[in-house]
Amino acid sequence: MSLTELIPLVRALSHKEKVRFFDILKAELTTEDTIAPLENDKTYPVWTLYEAFGAARELMKALQETQ
Repeated sequence: MSLTELIPLVRALSHKEKVRFFDILKAELTTEDTIAPLENDKTYPVWTLYEAFGAARELMKALQETQ
């Protein structure tokens, strides 16, 4: 079945059926992903520019070279 055929069928569902359909679709997508989903109560490192002094030096050097 193509997406073009599926969309009118989904639109015809009741709100409750659409939510259930979404839950099923979400579960299918989660199991197919190669990226593991985030886990509860686990911390993940996030890189930011805060205190990235090496990056600031490189940017300053690049700016000076263009002038």
